Amino acid sequence: AFASRHRGAICAAATTAARAAHTKLVLLIVSAGPVIVDESQADAILWVGYPGEEAGNGIVDVLWSRNGVVPGGRVPLTWYDADYLGQIGPELDYSMESGVGRTYRYLNTTASPPLFMFGYGLSYSVFHYNNLTVDTAAVPDVAVGVTATNVGDVSASTVAQLYLTKPNAGAKGVPVRGLQGFQKVVLAPGESRRLAFVVVEEQQKT
Repeated sequence: AFASRHRGAICAAATTAARAAHTKLVLLIVSAGPVIVDESQADAILWVGYPGEEAGNGIVDVLWSRNGVVPGGRVPLTWYDADYLGQIGPELDYSMESGVGRTYRYLNTTASPPLFMFGYGLSYSVFHYNNLTVDTAAVPDVAVGVTATNVGDVSASTVAQLYLTKPNAGAKGVPVRGLQGFQKVVLAPGESRRLAFVVVEEQQKT
C-alpha cells in the first residue's frame, strides 16, 4: 500500500510538472504483468513487458513514430481494477468462476470493470468496423465477415478480433466469452479491407 501511494505521489508530481511545461506525460510500465495504475494522471500509457537489449530503440520508435513505427499491439491479459482481489473470493479457491470471475473469459465486467480488457490497444490512427455478416450456409462451420477501415491520417495496423459468446454462457463453467480468431492488417489512410473468419464446429462446442 505504501509503495502504491508513493508511486501515485510521484506520478502526480510528474503530471503537475508536465502540465506546467505544456508537455505530454507518458507513463512507461516495465513489468511482467498488469499492475494497478491511476491512468487519469497520464496522457498515455506504454506497457513494454520485460523488453530485451533493443528496448530503448523500440520505445523511442513508438513514442516518436520514428522509422514509420505506429503502435499496434494488444494486451494479452486483463488489467484488473484495484478492487478486484477483494471480489474474487478466498485466495485458495482456484475456480475460474469464483466471485466476479477470472481471466477475460469469465470476468463479470459489470460487477468488476477492468482497467484494460484482454485484447485492448490503441494506435496513432483510428479504425472503424462495419458491414458485419454471418453466413451459416456451411453449417456446422460459420463464416464471419467484417470490413475494417482506417479513418485516421496515418498508415497503421489494427488487430481485428472475433469473440464468441454461447447461448449458455456463464452456466456450469461455460465461459462468458472466448477469442476465436484474429487478424492483423496494415491499412493506409482511407483504405478498407474485407476480413473473413471461419468458426468451425469444434470452436462452438461446450
